[in-house]
Amino acid sequence: MTAGYCHEDPQVAAQRGSELVGWYIEQQRERARLVWRDYDPNTVPPDYQGYYNRDQRLAAGPHPGEPTPREVRDRGEQFCVGTPAECIHFIEMYETLGIEEMILLCAVGPAAHEEVLNTLRLFGRHVIPHFRAKEKRTAAN
Repeated sequence: MTAGYCHEDPQVAAQRGSELVGWYIEQQRERARLVWRDYDPNTVPPDYQGYYNRDQRLAAGPHPGEPTPREVRDRGEQFCVGTPAECIHFIEMYETLGIEEMILLCAVGPAAHEEVLNTLRLFGRHVIPHFRAKEKRTAAN
């Protein structure tokens, strides 16, 4: 499960996609703050210490040297955000890891209703047909 945003224009996809990635990352930070807010660090079970430490670092960020939301978006490894071709590439990257299903959160924070609908239209017009055709080719072999 990750954020999804798609736009035909590469510049809009990069700019607006970066804004949405930034919002999502800040929400992850806030979740990390809230999850552990009332916990005494001395009572966190040993098998949860890794989660606790990770979340404490996340909540205290951003830290110097961390990638910007634009850099995260441009890497294309964490969020399905970009043009239809970039979204296809993102999904194929996870497909090679054995991922068979993906849930995309398209109504991400400040995304306008029309942006969400446009993402869904583009997935219906470009992304889903790409994978259906690929599935047919695989079945034919």
